[in-house]
Amino acid sequence: MSDATMHDTHRYVKELTNAGLSESIAQVIADREARLLESNLATKADLDRLENRLIKWFVASLFLSAGLVVAGVGIVVQVLLS
Repeated sequence: MSDATMHDTHRYVKELTNAGLSESIAQVIADREARLLESNLATKADLDRLENRLIKWFVASLFLSAGLVVAGVGIVVQVLLS
């Protein structure tokens, strides 16, 4: 856990104990919540990989679209010339 998360966890435990929960139960709840939150966070590396995949799909789609247009124009030209 990062320092910021540990500090937030400590504050969360304090809030739960102030609300009437025992410290051990509050700690279990706070730890579990911290793990859940951290497991769903995307890192910069995750975002970079996603960006690269999106760029590859975009470029591939662009070339496919261009190829379909060229093929369509070729078919129209062949039909008009025959």
